[in-house]
Amino acid sequence: MTFTLDTVDVATNVYATGGGQSPRHVGVTSNGVRWYGFRSNGNFNFFYSPDGGTTRTWAGTMSQTFNGIITCGTEFSFFIDEDDYMHVAYAKHDASGNDGRTYKAWICYRRGTPNAGRTDYTWSTEQTIVGSDYWHVPDVVAHREGTGWKAHVVYSYNWTNNRQILAYSRFDITAAGTISPDQMNLFLHDVTSSDDQPTFPSIELRHAGNGKTPQTVYGLPKPDLFITYALGTVTRFVRMDYSQQTGTWTSQGPETVTTAYFNNHSATAVMTVLYEHHRWCKVLYAPNSDGTGTAIVLGELGDNALSTQVFVIYEQTITLTGSSGSWPGYAISGSCYSGSAALRQDGHVAFLGISTWNPPNSTVTLGYIDRHTPGSRFRTDTDTIDTSNTEAQASLLQYPTTQLDGLFTDGNANPYNVQLVRESLSNVYVWWQGAWTKAVRYINTGGAWLAHSPTKL
Repeated sequence: MTFTLDTVDVATNVYATGGGQSPRHVGVTSNGVRWYGFRSNGNFNFFYSPDGGTTRTWAGTMSQTFNGIITCGTEFSFFIDEDDYMHVAYAKHDASGNDGRTYKAWICYRRGTPNAGRTDYTWSTEQTIVGSDYWHVPDVVAHREGTGWKAHVVYSYNWTNNRQILAYSRFDITAAGTISPDQMNLFLHDVTSSDDQPTFPSIELRHAGNGKTPQTVYGLPKPDLFITYALGTVTRFVRMDYSQQTGTWTSQGPETVTTAYFNNHSATAVMTVLYEHHRWCKVLYAPNSDGTGTAIVLGELGDNALSTQVFVIYEQTITLTGSSGSWPGYAISGSCYSGSAALRQDGHVAFLGISTWNPPNSTVTLGYIDRHTPGSRFRTDTDTIDTSNTEAQASLLQYPTTQLDGLFTDGNANPYNVQLVRESLSNVYVWWQGAWTKAVRYINTGGAWLAHSPTKL
């Protein structure tokens, strides 16, 4: 494997200590334009690249739309849908709400309309989801629905000795671009808790393999939603089931994600992604050819005492989610702090994060988890990206085809470099309907997209 590494931005006032889950900060349009975004000095700075990331241009007008209102890299997420519209969910900073431990913020949403070349976006008016309070870490997905679209946002509330809340909201978008609330501030989980961290939720769409187009079931789109998060010491999962008859979503869960691996822990300290920011969790979806699929939950977890820290992956066929049975799970060798994950088209899960946490000389590693062997999950570290990092905030393109793109922060103090790492996925085989099949890939050569004959790795 080979990779390229470039600095795309210089970030100041990044809250890097402890790292933190970094939601979607990488996207790609239907014509191949790649978009990268990262928080710098309160801005959500956008960069676009028409050539696979080799050259990058700052989208100044777009970036300045969010000027001075975002506190850190975990406080926004953007998603490019199948029609190339961009959806951004963000925590809008309330400076008056600083209590010395965290900040008050609004949770807001905007939709971007692309130009013809997909190299610029114009923004809708700001939609307020919830007013100023201790709201944080939104994540967003969106999809076509009839002649319009739906946008789905999850976010978290936390306040010491009070409450921890996982909340969900949904917007309806007409063909003319009119945005209106469809479901606002549905509490999926609300508990009294002394934890002082938000839940860091991750949301995913039931899609056809590209992360964008809803999977077809019995001839009709079925955009179920999958959400993972942590409250207290337990990682949980919620399925928002879509009814093809009524066009509505119904919450199923939450259910606890458990595995036999954790039987040696006490029931009150199974695992947590909350105790330190460099814990993270992610939900992905792997569709099957029979119209079903598998929900994948993974991340760097540990118990409250931090006596056990482990990189784990759980998988469950979606027809079994919501039941009382435990999820099959696997402990992955080594660690992946402050990381992110993506499902490759060959079925493996790519990851980017800190393999050795030793600030200021931590090691950032790119690799994948092999999912092709029944009953086992093996980790392969393909590249050592950096060895002088603190607590990187990593983000990956979620469902890459020919190229894996990732962002992470690099450095020991402000200003931090925002690094772009790219790795080719051209030479792969795909496990398809019980057999290894050559995956036809295209690469950009000499300014044109040409077929590339793969070889088995």
